[in-house]
Amino acid sequence: GTYNSSYDDNLSINSTTLTGLTIRGAGMGQTIFSKYVSDVGFMSITGAGAITIEDITIKDYEHDDYLEYGAGLYMDVSSGANITINRVHFDNLDLNAGWSFGGALYFDDGTLTIDRCKFTNCSSTSSAYNSYYALGSVLYIDDGTVSITNSLFYDNSCGRTTDNGHLYLD
Repeated sequence: GTYNSSYDDNLSINSTTLTGLTIRGAGMGQTIFSKYVSDVGFMSITGAGAITIEDITIKDYEHDDYLEYGAGLYMDVSSGANITINRVHFDNLDLNAGWSFGGALYFDDGTLTIDRCKFTNCSSTSSAYNSYYALGSVLYIDDGTVSITNSLFYDNSCGRTTDNGHLYLD
């Protein structure tokens, strides 16, 4: 089914407390998480444990404020964390106020494994009224080990010529 988030804040998971947690849907086109309110991301993950997310669609989340990270998933984890994302469709995720990092995903530290995912219509747009810019319309990797296999990147965009690509490695 489709689940519309009506919260004014994202879901928050501490991977140390919930290590081994698997969030599993019925499939990319069958379990859909979509926003219902503006200026909110889907989920933030912190801690040093293992989390798996699979077989879902995350769509239509956005941040409209300055200095935002990952409208789909914000992962600021510890070096021991192991995050696995399988068969997830990230669709129409947007950071659009400048000095923004990773339209779909922001990842810092730990190990991130992405397999058989789709990234479509994601964007990170800088502010037209100042010199702030956007980094990574799809992914912003700050630190850690990342593996991306068998995944599709299609129709993603950077808003201005000063913005920096779909995948940004810091």
